[in-house]
This record gives sequence, structure tokens and C-alpha cells, in this order.
Amino acid sequence: TDVPDALAQSHDAINAAKVRDARRLARKAARARVRRIFALYIVSALCALICAARALARLEHAYAAGSFAFKSILAREVVGKVAKASKTAAAKPWLGTTNLDAARAFKTIKALVLANSTCFIEAMSAIVATVVASALSRALERAEEALQRIGAGNRDVELQTTHANTAGGIWSALKRGDESAVGALTIESDGKCLRERGPVGETPLHLMLLYGGGLNIGDSAQLRSAKMIGERWPDTVNDVYVGDEYFGESCLHIAIVNKNRALVELLLKATPDTPGLLAARATGRFFTRGQPCYYGEYALSFAVSTGQGDLVEILLECGADATARDSHGNTCLHLAVIHNQPEMFVLVCERWLKRAVKKEDAGEEISLEDIVNADGLSPMLFAARSGYEDMFNFQLGRLCVTEWSYGPVTCQRMPLLDIDTKQREGRSALEHIVERGHMNLLCLPLIQELL
Repeated sequence: TDVPDALAQSHDAINAAKVRDARRLARKAARARVRRIFALYIVSALCALICAARALARLEHAYAAGSFAFKSILAREVVGKVAKASKTAAAKPWLGTTNLDAARAFKTIKALVLANSTCFIEAMSAIVATVVASALSRALERAEEALQRIGAGNRDVELQTTHANTAGGIWSALKRGDESAVGALTIESDGKCLRERGPVGETPLHLMLLYGGGLNIGDSAQLRSAKMIGERWPDTVNDVYVGDEYFGESCLHIAIVNKNRALVELLLKATPDTPGLLAARATGRFFTRGQPCYYGEYALSFAVSTGQGDLVEILLECGADATARDSHGNTCLHLAVIHNQPEMFVLVCERWLKRAVKKEDAGEEISLEDIVNADGLSPMLFAARSGYEDMFNFQLGRLCVTEWSYGPVTCQRMPLLDIDTKQREGRSALEHIVERGHMNLLCLPLIQELL
């Protein structure tokens, strides 16, 4: 068995060297092509500038030496074009809000041309500069607006803190960690103060959990107050943020992100509506795809994304639905792929299968690994299309079935469904890999064997 292994390893090494050489030559050719295109671009730009300069010089000379008729025709033509440009500037919002400047520039041009001024070229430059300045001004405004939108999350955090410091009442009490004041205020208002909302749609209970963080319940005054509120007013446990930034985030989401197992168990025990709490979806801008905290909206997906196996088991035992899909159609397995959590992938699949066996309906149970997202991609195809090398290689290994083993030698069978065949609708994994140019996935050992 050693001789075939050695030959196979030598063959793999030769193939890997060929792949590296081919990639090096491709990169070299691409760099040379870029240099040629850049040189052509520079030459074309210089030629265009020279031609424009010569045309302007001839036009100015003709205007200075031309007859009155030529000047009159030229004047009417220039006035007409400038009027059209000014109207366009006034109609298009991207040219900015300085339409008054454009109108003044138009009047200046009209006066200069009708007066047979020889500064016609300079006047045209003036209006072009005005319009360009207006466009740049508007572009700058839009960039600043975009930056403000991007920074909205940071300002929202500041708003929460400022409000807690200045609002008084239960907000200031929870910020200070004054348990007696929190208890007195909630009892005095019969829990009504717990329904108040802060500047980003939070409740006092949300802030208690945020300030408590991942501490033990007994070590945090805010978490002790939260425990008291959960036991006395359990309906507040299911409240979610109602502001756009953190919309849908529940107390359970906060406890999971802070990796506070005791708090998660407390919330699940206190809530009068466990299915509702598990089904809460954090869909605010802070949790959208492309953001650092895109965790799949559901509490189970949050636990999978952050790699907390103990919380995954607790949530599944309480009835969390592993087949639930977020706004993009991604299940918790798709989120395991995104956040590179192979252990969570296996754990969810195993626990889901065990739960199906307990219900004695395993034959009817949906296979988690076959559920597709809004783009029609299973977790396997999603990893291939997105270029997640580790998770794609991991799922390839899960597909392999061991036929027999003899000491260090193992014979495995790898089903080709969804890898290089199209037995279903859509494309195979290899097609996605080639289309997206994920060459690193083609170098994986199992794919090399297949190719």
C-alpha cells in the first residue's frame, strides 16, 4: 500500500506545480494587458487634448477675424446651447442647488456674445466651471449624507447613553445600578414605566441587559433588577426594539451575543410565550447582510454564528426551528458557513435529526442541508459560490461515505449530487466556482481527485 500512496502523492505534487505555474503565467499576462491598456489611455487622452486645443484656437481666430454675419450666427448658436445647458442644470438634481449661479452665468455669456466680445472662450470656461462646481458640490453633499447614514449606529448608541443619563426616572436609576429605585419606580407605576421607549426604540429592560453584559447575574445590579422584572412582569421579556437601527432585537438576542448562558436560561424560563421569543427577528439596519453583526435574525442563528454550542442545544430543546429562514432565505446552516462554524454545523444537524427520531417522523423531516436560500443555494452551493474554502472542504468531507478501511488505508465514496452534476434546478458547485473564479477551491484534494 505504500507504493501506490507514494505514486499518488508524487502525482498530486506534479499537478499542484502545474497549477501554480499556470496561475503565475496568467497573472503575468494580466499585468501586461493592464499596462498596455493604460498606455493607450494616456496616448488617447493626450491626442484629445491637443485636438481640442487646436479647435478652440481656430474657433477664436475665426470669431476675431470673421464678418458680422458670422458673428451673428455664432452668437445665436452659442446663446442657444448655453440656454439649453442652463435649463438642463436647473432640471437635474445632481447638478446641485446652485441654479441661480447657472442663470447668472448664462446672462453673462449672452451679454458677452451679443456685444461681440472676443473673450468668448473665457466666458464659456466660466459657465463650465460653474456647472462643474455645482455638480461637485452636490456630490459632496451626497457623500456626507452617506457617511452620516453609515455612522447612524454610533450616534444611536450615543443617544441611548445620553438618554439614560438625562431622562431621569427609571432610566437614570438603571444606569446608576440603583436596584431599590428601580424596584420602587416599577411598583409605583405598576410596571407602566417598563413600557417606556428610549430614542432608538429600546425599553428599560433592554438597557439593563446591555449594561449587565456577560457578567454573572449576582455580580451585576442591572441584571439583578432585570431578573426581578422578568419574574414580576414576564410580559416585558418579549418586548423588542422598535427603532429602525435595531428593529426586532429582543432581550434573548442581547443575552446570546453577550454569551450569558444563565441569562438565556432565565429569559426562557420567565417568558410566557417561548415560541414568540424564539421567533423574534432582529431585522434592523445594524443586523443586515454585509454588517459585522449579520447573524441571521433568529436567536438560534445568533447562537450558531457566535459559536455557542451550549446555547444552541438549549434553544433547540426549547423548540427553536432550525429550518427558519431570514430575509435572505438563509438558515442557521448558511450562517454557520458565513461565520466558519463547522462544529455548529454538525451540532445543529445531529440535534435536529435526534429530535426527528424522537418524534418518530424522521422520514418526513426536512433535510437541513438541502434547504436553499433566496438565491436557490443550499449551504454547500452557498459555500462554493461565495468562496468559503474551509466550509466548502468541510461539507465535501461530510458527503464522503466510508466503504471500508484497512489500517491507514481508507476507501471512501463521494456522491456527486450538486458537485459536478445538475440533478436539480440551478447550477452545480463546480459551475459556481468557475463562474466566480474561486481557483483556491479547485485546488482542494477531493476536487483535484474528481477533476
